[in-house]
Amino acid sequence: MEKPDFDKSINSYAEAYNITQDSETYQYISSTYGKRWDTLAKEADTNSDNKVTLDEWLSYQDKLLNNSKSDFFWLKIASMFIDIQD
Repeated sequence: MEKPDFDKSINSYAEAYNITQDSETYQYISSTYGKRWDTLAKEADTNSDNKVTLDEWLSYQDKLLNNSKSDFFWLKIASMFIDIQD
């Protein structure tokens, strides 16, 4: 997983819901998803190659699930999309 993968997801979602790039909704999605990539890259990319491999992803998810103080950042992403769809 890399930053362009997140950008592709943002653009695909925007296209599916006819959200223009100059809209507040698009900016909200882009900002929220962008912050999540930044967090994921910082926390999961253990070899600092700007990619998160499957092993890095699984290790990071294991840490999240076993940390009672985790922010469960994917839950925040899901909540963002639900807010937009409402």
